[in-house]
Amino acid sequence: MNILRNKRSVVLATIIVFASFVFLIQHTQAISCHQYTSSQPVLAGFGAAYSIFGNASNLLIRGDCSSSAVAVTVGPSESNSLVYKTAYRWDGTQWNAVTLNGIPAGGSTIWLGGGGATAVMAFPPSKILYAAAYVCEYANGWQCGCRSQTQCSSASVSYWNLQKFDGNGIIAGDDDDDNDVIGDDDDDIVNASCQSPKDIFLNPFNKNSAHHRPIGSGAQYASATHPTTKDWMKKSVFAVNVGGPWGADLATVSNADPLYTVTGTGFNIGLPTTVRFPAAGFDTNIGYNQYGTTDGVSVIYNRTDNSVHEFFQYKWNNGSPTAAINRQWDIKGLGHGTKSGDRLGTSASGVAMLFGLLRGHEINTPGRKIEHVLQMVLPRLPGEPIMLSRDIFLPATNRDASAGQPANNTGSIPYGALMALPPSVNLDSLGLSEPGRRLAEAIRDYGIYVVDGGAGAIRADQHVSATVRAQLMKDISKIYPHIRMVLNNDNVLSSAAAGGGTPRAPNCAYDSTNTNGGGDDDDDDTSGTNGSAKPSGFSWTLMASDPTGWMTNSIIQQNWNVDHSEPGYPAAYPYRRLSITKAPDGSLAVKHTVAPNEIVWRLGHIAKTFDRKNSLDQAYLLRYQHWIVEYPGDGGKWMELEGGLGFGATTYRFDSGSSQNGITLGTDGWGMNIMHPQRGTFQNGIGMLASTHTNGPPDGYGINANSSGSYTVPKGRWFTVDALAVMPSTPTGTNGSYKIFVDGKLVAEANNLRQAQVSMANSNGIRLIWRLMDGGDPQDPADQHKCPDGRPLVCGYSEYFKGFELWRGN
Repeated sequence: MNILRNKRSVVLATIIVFASFVFLIQHTQAISCHQYTSSQPVLAGFGAAYSIFGNASNLLIRGDCSSSAVAVTVGPSESNSLVYKTAYRWDGTQWNAVTLNGIPAGGSTIWLGGGGATAVMAFPPSKILYAAAYVCEYANGWQCGCRSQTQCSSASVSYWNLQKFDGNGIIAGDDDDDNDVIGDDDDDIVNASCQSPKDIFLNPFNKNSAHHRPIGSGAQYASATHPTTKDWMKKSVFAVNVGGPWGADLATVSNADPLYTVTGTGFNIGLPTTVRFPAAGFDTNIGYNQYGTTDGVSVIYNRTDNSVHEFFQYKWNNGSPTAAINRQWDIKGLGHGTKSGDRLGTSASGVAMLFGLLRGHEINTPGRKIEHVLQMVLPRLPGEPIMLSRDIFLPATNRDASAGQPANNTGSIPYGALMALPPSVNLDSLGLSEPGRRLAEAIRDYGIYVVDGGAGAIRADQHVSATVRAQLMKDISKIYPHIRMVLNNDNVLSSAAAGGGTPRAPNCAYDSTNTNGGGDDDDDDTSGTNGSAKPSGFSWTLMASDPTGWMTNSIIQQNWNVDHSEPGYPAAYPYRRLSITKAPDGSLAVKHTVAPNEIVWRLGHIAKTFDRKNSLDQAYLLRYQHWIVEYPGDGGKWMELEGGLGFGATTYRFDSGSSQNGITLGTDGWGMNIMHPQRGTFQNGIGMLASTHTNGPPDGYGINANSSGSYTVPKGRWFTVDALAVMPSTPTGTNGSYKIFVDGKLVAEANNLRQAQVSMANSNGIRLIWRLMDGGDPQDPADQHKCPDGRPLVCGYSEYFKGFELWRGN
């Protein structure tokens, strides 16, 4: 494969000029830390870190970092690329060769297929690492080490593609068990390098979606005698439905493409509609079953505005397109509903068609992992080996319309069932082809969701090659007998792993839920992303959300040595009580650990301030999830919902006219603390300590409502906390209220008040404060931020927090 002169000394000549660069790479916990993208100019003398001839967002060199190394992946996601087997890392003084691991290209001993070449490289002391690799893309011939489409390597000059990795600010957790998750507010529970492209169409839905959710070590699989296994074994193979009429046809467009009107036939739902179509048209395969029906599902994604149209029984009709159903859904959302009756896509279960769809760009590429769940259809009608029942499990929220007819759906496998290979199955013993092995690994690590009735098949897009499909069909009969239903796939909306425990594979979502405070999805549902019903009486709109409450390991490290004690007391470093790690169920969370008899000084971390946008909002809601391992040792504060300048302990938090996150806070403020338990009661309850106008001197602690011992917050599981501040009907009115709910149950409230000291109209911005303190008075030995002797509670304790959301209600 003579596409590049194989002279290492010549190729490295340019690199050695840059011997002042420091390289850094490591891998124990995965967080993206590559620095060079298409937004930066290409460094002189080197090739670009991103694809020149493909999608510029597709990096040629990328990596996931821990505190000591980088797991580097070289090559774009496209199959028409090659990677030179030897890469280089800078150790601070010289370049060192690193052998990449991957699939040989065409039997070559020096070239690997693009997209899956990997290596682990250690960081030098500076924590800045540069890695050089040689990547070729095919565009009218092989183009290697390119800086631009007109400037690539040639016989006279060689450019090596260069990437920079920055490991500064990445720290490990506090328990030294290699289960910590390290990173920033884009971090996830990724424990290995992901190969999924950073393209929302090729890698749809956010990290909360069941589409990205791996199976956990706690998964329980159906036995050989279980009813679902008996139904499953009525067949010995399932098909791979590629494209139309029984798979899915996909197309991408932009606002530069022509508009067509799709008219309605049959069900005629959501039609007619006018949609951008590919300039060359969008013709698909049409076919019918023995009942004279067809699926004909097609999805058109507009990259300009992120809109999606999913059509059922679609036909191109020579430029006069028709369909029976048109549905739209958010490609950055979940891809499935959260409660019974929700419907996104056209499948019987209600999931979007891209949910669990096998994609050609992944299965066609040797070495490329399938890093998401799959979807399948199972028989349900008389005359077929019926497997499907009439039950519906999340992420399914619906079923076939005729499922309730007496002869139909008499099996035991529900809509939404998760089928998977138990980890005890030895894949090496099955004699699988290369793509068949990758399919089996996906079924083992992520599983297959049952989403519809049909002859028995997984669904794929039209890009899966005929050769690969033929290989898969030979292998599926070897895999099929070992597949079982996961019986404890509960908490689909809140658990990081199906079945709980440690995830078997990473969550490789491209997109996360909105974390920048700019999202306004006009969501009027009654459930948050964690699935619990929000307080009734308001139309709720999500302001912002973040899995770890805008707390990151970078923030923890930056404040690691910040003393929060008061004068005359030993130094105290409350950020050392925090780590971002896995909760007992395997999900990503912030862990708060207090040592026995530790003085628990307040953290007081200001997470983020978000624009109210509408001064006439009727209510604000802070929601998060909480897992208590052991109850706190003293009364104190957990979290605070705060507005404007904030207000507590008879003073404003900020000076009048201050700004936070670019938002001017105004001249007034208020604050609502979520307490554990009310000071002096020593009950394992939950209460509040909040500001109010008192018609006299300002009183930051004018409200001290609690549950009066009627509710004990649970231990050993997640519970949802809602802190609700209802605004008075006028800025200076006194008919406002505070309320706290736990799992939807009202446990504390205070009514007929004005939160601000003067006027709510002068309180701009909404924020979350991490209070995390015990006790209150450092001068009083009986209330000294620790558990005094004789209290009936354990002094040392730990707890977890996750799933933070801020909502506005009207």
